[in-house]
Amino acid sequence: APANANPVLPAAESLNMESSRMAIMKKGPWQVYFHYGQLRVSHSQAEALNFEAFYEKTDITHDPSTVGYGSPLHKEFYSKAYAHNVPLVDGIGQEGWNPGTLIAFAPDGTVARVSASQPAYRKNAQAERELVIRGSDLIDTVTIATTDKKPHELGLLFQIQGKAELPGSFQPDSSLANGTGPLAGFSYWKEVRSAPYTDRAAFVVTYPDGRKMQLTFTLPGAFTVTHALAPDAPPKRRETFYVRVPGEKAVFKTTITPLKAAAVSTGEPVLPGETVR
Repeated sequence: APANANPVLPAAESLNMESSRMAIMKKGPWQVYFHYGQLRVSHSQAEALNFEAFYEKTDITHDPSTVGYGSPLHKEFYSKAYAHNVPLVDGIGQEGWNPGTLIAFAPDGTVARVSASQPAYRKNAQAERELVIRGSDLIDTVTIATTDKKPHELGLLFQIQGKAELPGSFQPDSSLANGTGPLAGFSYWKEVRSAPYTDRAAFVVTYPDGRKMQLTFTLPGAFTVTHALAPDAPPKRRETFYVRVPGEKAVFKTTITPLKAAAVSTGEPVLPGETVR
């Protein structure tokens, strides 16, 4: 029989799927997909603790999948940390694969919450992520700690499907342009620019459907924010942020807020900027 032209889709709901190490949180206008680990090595990528998010029908950030396995883009970019929203240690993401540990899954309370850890994110580092939906805000907190008692550059990647407004303090940055070996993913970035910040950095992001969100990074002390154009699902590109700081441990807090609620959420005005591209 011919398929129904207007099928009734099931309602989105929160769900923890143990076998795929993925949790879904649906609360209010937000849908969040959290990939916190992997049970087997097959098809594994350096993507543990990655998440995707949608606000109503607006694609805030997504996983771009990959290309043909024989392409250098698959080996050096899409299967590595650079295509995901994940922490980095010295510019490198997850090492190997790991099931991860689900710490909490409480999607039905006044504040929806999911958290998980990767105790062996790298041989010398452990990582943890908590995603919270509170009111109109999506709040992401990533903790990364090294275990070898040596200084490192700790960082967090965040991909966006919209256009960010950047202030004039962002200047061209060639320090990541010639990445090779484990850092080869950086070589696929274009229009790389960086700026220094202290404690807080906020940006207005405009999405293709016209929705505006405020993206706020909070990190105690001085840190660097790098912005670039990175590969998305080919042939598209999207904007990416790389927040980084030297040290042995760092806690990165990222808040995504609909612009109309930004003043209530942060208590501070949105930073002015110049539209990228």
